[in-house]
Amino acid sequence: MAGIIEDLYYGNVCPSEDYMELLTEQDKAARAEDQEQFAAFRSGLSQEQQRLFQSLMDRQLQALPMEHAAAFSAGFRLGAQIMLEVLRPPK
Repeated sequence: MAGIIEDLYYGNVCPSEDYMELLTEQDKAARAEDQEQFAAFRSGLSQEQQRLFQSLMDRQLQALPMEHAAAFSAGFRLGAQIMLEVLRPPK
C-alpha cells in the first residue's frame, strides 16, 4: 500500500473532489432547492440586471478556487505545525 505522500504525488488525494461524496442526501436536497431559488431570482431580473449579475457571479466563481486553495494550504501548514509540536520532546 502506498503512503499518503506517494498518493499525493500521483494525484490520488484530491480533497476538493472527494468532499462531494461526503454530502448527505439532506445536503444535496438543500443544494437543489438553492438552485431552484437562484433560477427564480434570475427570472425576475431585467436582461441588463441578469448580465450584470452573471458578470459578478463569474468573478466570484473565479476567485473561489484560489480562496479554497489558500485555506487548504493554511490548514495543511497548521496540521504540520501541530505534528511538529507533538513530536518535539517536552521541555
